This record gives sequence, structure tokens and C-alpha cells, in this order.
Amino acid sequence: MADVLEHAAATRRTATRILQQSRLIETLEQFGAPQLTGSYALDLMYGPDIDITMVTEHPRETSRRVLDAVLDQGFFQRYEYGDFVRFPHPNRPRGYILVLALTVDGVYWEIEVWFLAEPSLHEARLMDFVEGRLTTRTRTTILELKHQRHALGKDKHSISSVDIYYGVLRDGAHTLDEIERNQRDRPG
Repeated sequence: MADVLEHAAATRRTATRILQQSRLIETLEQFGAPQLTGSYALDLMYGPDIDITMVTEHPRETSRRVLDAVLDQGFFQRYEYGDFVRFPHPNRPRGYILVLALTVDGVYWEIEVWFLAEPSLHEARLMDFVEGRLTTRTRTTILELKHQRHALGKDKHSISSVDIYYGVLRDGAHTLDEIERNQRDRPG
């Protein structure tokens, strides 16, 4: 268990170092108010990804201006741009996404920056739900399940972190099998 907690702490330290060295938050602040969300904000990091949301009156224009700015900086190795306004997806917010990628210490990292016209109610509810129920025990269980997901070769698309959060904090799950079973048995 101590190894999982140390891995989580080391992952978060690396994420902080990436944010500092890239000056990404400072760049984003030129265009609005970035909000760190997801596992970084909740201190539940296991995998090498960082989530950021920007709410802006003109998300398409802002996202393109940010893309130009980060391209000019040249810190990241890969840049992806997604339009989920014209091409909506049921599991994605209605907005634009900029995915910034790089390899740090031999590990491939992705930073997802979402540009939205209005705050995601789903994301706000999730953050409040997790923060309101997180204890030392449940935090450890969540990190252990993220470790197991990784060890089994599963990714966040097969069992998402959100699935794990709700599985542990709402359903009292202690294993990935319980989470998957609860998902299959849930109506709708």
C-alpha cells in the first residue's frame, strides 16, 4: 500500500513540475481563469494526465488562441485539437479540447484543456461529491484500484476514474470486479 501512495505522490509532484516548467497555467491565465480539475485537484493522481477547464464566453476563439500560444512556446511534443460542439459525443462536454502531450522521465503525459461556454454541472457535482466523502481510507482504496486497473492493463476508457470514485464513495466497492458488476447491474 505504501508503494501505491508513494507512486501517487510522485505522480503529482511530476505533474506540478510539468505545470511549472511549461508555464501552462500562466499562459492560460492570459485568456481566462483556468481551473485544475480531476485527479490533480482531488489529490488522487495515479496516471500521467492532468485535466484543466477554461470557461469562456467564446470557447472556440479562445481555444485557438491558446493553441497558437502553446505552439509558439514549443514545450510540448504533440498537440491535438478536438471540436465537440460540431461533433458531440455522449461522454464529453460540449466544447473544444486541446490535448498537450510530452514524455517526462520516460513516461508519456497528456494534459487535457477543455474550453467551455459554461461550467460543467456534471464536473462540479462530481468534484463536490468526491471532496465531501473523501477520507484517508477511501483515498487509499481509490488509489489502490487505480493501481490495479493499471496492473491489469486496463485504461481509463474501460474503467474510468469517475467509475472508481462513485464505486468506492457511493457503492462501497473495494474491488474492480465490484465496480464492473455494479455498472452492469445498474438500470438505464
